[in-house]
Amino acid sequence: MSLTRRFFASLSVAGIFVVVALLVPGFVSGQAPTAPAKAKVPAKAWTLSHTADGQPDLQGYWTNTTYTPLQRPNNINKDFFTKEELEEVIRHAADEEGA
Repeated sequence: MSLTRRFFASLSVAGIFVVVALLVPGFVSGQAPTAPAKAKVPAKAWTLSHTADGQPDLQGYWTNTTYTPLQRPNNINKDFFTKEELEEVIRHAADEEGA
């Protein structure tokens, strides 16, 4: 038997195994008995949790993916930074850190 003939024979066998492996789960799942449908339980109403002193509990995942810092200097009186202003703040912070 030549090498190319063996290669194509083994490739054919592998292809048959792949086809069978893909088709078998569909046939097997059709044989399984269906489970009876459960009655849906209404969702419990969500309530805000509070700390021991009565304040809202703000624990969780917080990110800093914003141009505006959470703690602003006193001389800033607007809600958002433009990209140019952000670059200036970063440059100023780098200058202070390097000094």
